[in-house]
Amino acid sequence: MLYKKLIVLLVALALALPGGAFAEEDGTTTNTTEDKKEVEHRDKKLKDVQLIDAQKIKTLQDRQKDALQTKPQEKRDEFNKKLEERKLDSQKKADEAREKAQDRIEKADEKRDAIKDKLEDRQDKIRDRASTTRDRIEEKREKFNEQRKARVRAFFKRMFTRIEAGFERTSNLIERLESRIAKLEENNPNIQTEEAKTFLLEAEVNVAAGLDTLAKIEVLAEDVVSGDDDPHLVFEEVKALLRSAVQDLRDAHESIKNAIRSIKAQFDRPDEGDDDAEDVIEDENEDEDDDSSDDGTATSTITN
Repeated sequence: MLYKKLIVLLVALALALPGGAFAEEDGTTTNTTEDKKEVEHRDKKLKDVQLIDAQKIKTLQDRQKDALQTKPQEKRDEFNKKLEERKLDSQKKADEAREKAQDRIEKADEKRDAIKDKLEDRQDKIRDRASTTRDRIEEKREKFNEQRKARVRAFFKRMFTRIEAGFERTSNLIERLESRIAKLEENNPNIQTEEAKTFLLEAEVNVAAGLDTLAKIEVLAEDVVSGDDDPHLVFEEVKALLRSAVQDLRDAHESIKNAIRSIKAQFDRPDEGDDDAEDVIEDENEDEDDDSSDDGTATSTITN
């Protein structure tokens, strides 16, 4: 009986053990599946994070690449913009300078024309006055010794001829230089001639003043010849006026030289025509020195 019970117990145990094993195996299998899903979930998240990081890295790389490509172009565009602005500014300044230079030239021309007109009026008045004076002096000529008259007149005639010729040559030289400057301006619009024109204008003023002084000397010379006043006193006044006229001629020559130098300074090689002009001026200055040395001769001529 006991043996049967043992057999039943063993059979029951045998039947119970596989069930428990199966139950334990089912529990283990369930736990493994959940762990596997959790691992897959984590792997998926990790892959998603890695994918996002890769996309971010690629975006940053693309931005860096675009920046490297865009920055030089932006610099070039900025440089070209500044260069264009600088060109426009330079052109504007050049236009303003050209307009100012043109205004100065026009004013200088107007001033020169005004001086020429005034000079012509003054010369007409001087001629009229000299003519009247000559008529008055003509009545007194016979009071003067004919021989002394001849010597004095010869002296004054020579002196007037030389100085008037000097002023005439100076006036012609001024006209030649004005013509030369006009041609230079036509051939080279950028040449600066305002300074030279100013010097020539000063020379014209000196010529006008010298001619006015010569007219006064001519009147006084006739007074010396007429013998109404003390010839020594009159001749001292004549000498002073003569020095003034000679100084006006020298000043005119110096202004012409300055005008020539102003034009020459803008060229590498001097112009032969300008050298000729300076040679003429040097000859005129030598004549002026000769005229100044004639003062003593004139005094002895009058007193003898």
